[in-house]
Amino acid sequence: VSMNNLEYAGGGIGVQVEHNPNLASLTMNSLEYMAKRIYVGYNDNLASLAMNNLEGVGGRGYIDVTNNKNLTSLAMNNLRYVVGNFKVNSNPKLASVSMNNLEYAGGGIGVQVEHNPNLASLTMNSLEYMAKRIYVGYNDNLASLAMNNLEGVGGRGYIDVTNNKNLTSLAMNNLRYVVGNFKVNSNPKLASVSMNNLE
Repeated sequence: VSMNNLEYAGGGIGVQVEHNPNLASLTMNSLEYMAKRIYVGYNDNLASLAMNNLEGVGGRGYIDVTNNKNLTSLAMNNLRYVVGNFKVNSNPKLASVSMNNLEYAGGGIGVQVEHNPNLASLTMNSLEYMAKRIYVGYNDNLASLAMNNLEGVGGRGYIDVTNNKNLTSLAMNNLRYVVGNFKVNSNPKLASVSMNNLE
């Protein structure tokens, strides 16, 4: 599915693409802003998802990419903020997630990346502030996690990095404070944790 001139979608739901078992690719590279959710789930043959001009998800919007059995890449390289949750869950072949300009995410959950067993690296080096949690768990192939511009986690937020079997390095070199808990648990190969500015 190519919707290369779609710039905006609203309504009560927003964009919902689910249960399309033969859908192989989904491209929305002109989409710039969403006031509601983007939900992409249970598309068994979907291999790539690209929204490279999306800058923001506001209002009551959120992003949820869940249970796409053959999804290998997720690219949102211009995304700067998500007022609601950002969830990437249970995509067993997902190897690459690009969110290099994400500065802020909120919602009741925050950023949740879990049960993506082939995800090798996760980089959010523009993320500056979180009002809710950052949860990265049960990504069996994840080797590195970097959030080097993250300065603070406030409100009811916390950080939880748990049960990533092959995680070797965790870098948050600008992190100054976490109002809630900071948990790094059960990552058996973790050799390096860098938090040189945590006060």
